[in-house]
Amino acid sequence: MSEKRIMVVCPVCSKSGRIPVPTAVITEKDSGATSVYIPRDLVCPHEFYAYIDKNFKVRDYLVLEYSLKAEALKIKSKLNFLLKKKETFDISLKNLLNFINERDFRSLLLSCFVESPILFIEDDLDSERFGVLFNALAWFFPKMPETCIIMNPPSYLEFNDKQSEKLKNYSIFNVLYKISVQKPFGDSSSEAFQEVLDSLREKDSKLSLIYAKNTIDYILKFTDEFESMNTDDKNFQKIMKKKYPDQENLFSFRWIEVMHLRKDLWKEPEAKSETKAEAKAEKPKIDHLYFYNSAIHVRTAENQDTDIKKHVLQIIRGETVVSMAGIINHLEKRAYERTLEFDYNLVPDILEEFKDKGYITIT
Repeated sequence: MSEKRIMVVCPVCSKSGRIPVPTAVITEKDSGATSVYIPRDLVCPHEFYAYIDKNFKVRDYLVLEYSLKAEALKIKSKLNFLLKKKETFDISLKNLLNFINERDFRSLLLSCFVESPILFIEDDLDSERFGVLFNALAWFFPKMPETCIIMNPPSYLEFNDKQSEKLKNYSIFNVLYKISVQKPFGDSSSEAFQEVLDSLREKDSKLSLIYAKNTIDYILKFTDEFESMNTDDKNFQKIMKKKYPDQENLFSFRWIEVMHLRKDLWKEPEAKSETKAEAKAEKPKIDHLYFYNSAIHVRTAENQDTDIKKHVLQIIRGETVVSMAGIINHLEKRAYERTLEFDYNLVPDILEEFKDKGYITIT
């Protein structure tokens, strides 16, 4: 496949460089500019898109929006690798406390328990400190790696500066400096987990880790039962002590408080699915096709006054021609990947507005 080298300039730092672009990618498009992804470190430390027309001229650039989901995807393979070599890490309490204090580890255990996401600030995923902490939490809560986010310090500062509201429910721990940056819950809420740590301290061994995990698994099971009961705390305590006499110590009011936290925050997956299905059922279905006007400047989308308008126009620009269902499917994907929220019922009015302004045509 023949290529042509095109000079691009980073819109963030202005560093320039020539990149190879397959000629067929540009020439085979009927009209408009083609978006070419410039990955990080190809020209500079930034990633962006260059819009190249059929004459191989760069018409404009687009800086990528920073996305929590995108950041998670980049390190997924690394985390999987760490999990595969988990046996090489010493996750005993004695070693763990070299990298985090008991109070902060309790808080992270509570976050995992109630399924509140964790953000680790770390610039070296190969470090012992991260491997030990990550695998210790994954030992107790195997689903934790699926929901956690890892950012290096500059990425975290940039994201927190621009979109701090998206992190308000995260437990944020700086692994490098061994300090908790943010806790959604007070330290007193995690005191029940001190019993788990104390049991590990008494006999810090692999067997004690198994017993400690069993304790947490029991609490998860009992929380599910609590969810199904319509009763007060005292009656629940009485019923459960009678039903599970060997685990009587797990029905203290400190543990019941922890169960309340998970019970109040956790939602059944089926309920989530129903909500999504209902939302889809409410979305308008129109058989029109929407065409992007290639004469419109590529920055028009970025200059829209609302996020949903910007994304709708970006989608039509990228697809050239797309249906209503296609637009909404793309919006759903972006909402998931970038932790955004869209009101899909606005889409028909937005498309009419774009048609009136000449951004698109409708058939």
